[in-house]
Amino acid sequence: MNKRQFKIVAVVMTVAIMTLAQMQGVWLTRLYRQSVERYADQIRTAVTAALYRSRLDSRSVYSLRSNAPVADSLVIMRMRGIGADTIQSININLSRGGGAINMVVLNFDDVRFDAIDSLLRDELSVRGIREYEATVTFGAQQRRFDHAADATGRSRLDGRRCLAVSEDFAVAGGSAGGDRLTVQVRTEHPYLSMLGDMAGVIVSSVLIVVLIAALFAYLLRTLFRFKSVERMRLDLTHNITHELKTPISVAYAAGDSLLNIEQMASDPAVRREYIGIMQRELRQLSEMVDRILRMSLEESEAFALAIGDCDAAEIVAEAVREHRAAYAGKRVEITADVGADLVLRADRFHLVKALGNLIDNAVKYSDDEVHVAVRAAADGDNAVFEVADDGIGMASGEAERVFDKFYRIPSGDLHEVKGFGLGLYYVRTVAERHGGSVRAESAGRGRGSRFYIILPRYGRG
Repeated sequence: MNKRQFKIVAVVMTVAIMTLAQMQGVWLTRLYRQSVERYADQIRTAVTAALYRSRLDSRSVYSLRSNAPVADSLVIMRMRGIGADTIQSININLSRGGGAINMVVLNFDDVRFDAIDSLLRDELSVRGIREYEATVTFGAQQRRFDHAADATGRSRLDGRRCLAVSEDFAVAGGSAGGDRLTVQVRTEHPYLSMLGDMAGVIVSSVLIVVLIAALFAYLLRTLFRFKSVERMRLDLTHNITHELKTPISVAYAAGDSLLNIEQMASDPAVRREYIGIMQRELRQLSEMVDRILRMSLEESEAFALAIGDCDAAEIVAEAVREHRAAYAGKRVEITADVGADLVLRADRFHLVKALGNLIDNAVKYSDDEVHVAVRAAADGDNAVFEVADDGIGMASGEAERVFDKFYRIPSGDLHEVKGFGLGLYYVRTVAERHGGSVRAESAGRGRGSRFYIILPRYGRG
């Protein structure tokens, strides 16, 4: 995936997540508003029921005969009249004797405010609303009823978020014909209980968005890693090509000279020198191949360590001895400091090689003069091996990645640094096979580095 395709994928997925989050927000907002509206409808229904119950007039009775078995019921209707809504309530009762149907019609000749309040309180109480303020207005008449006052007379609704619901009726007929009857109820807003009822929906919606965002972040991280792996693969191909080309070219040139220049082939000293060059380059080539093959073997599950009691001082001394005089053209000083009687259970061969890789890495990534300090000490149940240098150092991000397979620290102008990015990966592999860990530290570029191998002293737990 090239850079342009990567940007397109990132932008599309970001827009998709933002759109999903916005849609979830709109849906939850709409659901919340519908819940508030349903609550307001309950109050309106209570107001309408209280009003109808307060206006039943037993004198307005009309009798009809019917043989149909009609059950007792209350039918509430809103009938549209001329220029106004006429409020009527039809109460249908089946008489026990002859099956008569009685029709009771509302009468608005007067308004009984106290009766409306008493019935409204009953209706709201049934619906779980006990603290409220009600205002009933009919023409020029108005009454306010406070059912939320405390012992001092102060309303408990003061300072709280409230919901006001108003129901307005157009009244036709009666002495007050044309006047409007309005009932307003003010009560505490039920947003907390509604949010509690919606908690499952809200939490699930948030979790869905967070999960998708996390998957998106993981995908981006994976794409970054793939891109990094691809870059390391190209670097590895370049490094292998460069590393293998040099010994092959030198050995080929030496053999070609012996074949085509008769005087060189006939001189035993020259022939021995050129054959020695060929052997040295082929040996170097063989070591490179063995290193790659060894890493493949050590990554497999079949790889097993030969664990035994090891003296830390002997391991450090052997690693230092193998690398003390191995670097031509550089002034290298290697010192060792090992705690007394430090013994651990480990694979001696691989531990020596791992320390050697750290020493080799410290010398390679340095200028013409470098001091390397190798230390080993006990730390509780662990043995800690440290290799410190005053070389070119690392940036903080590089210190976290140096143990990755094929990763190589950019060396600036030090183009002579060779390798495949497997040395420190081998160190980490050996440490992890022992049940231990590795760590790298650096104060920054040009300020040296410290590498640690931490192993359990008494074997893997």
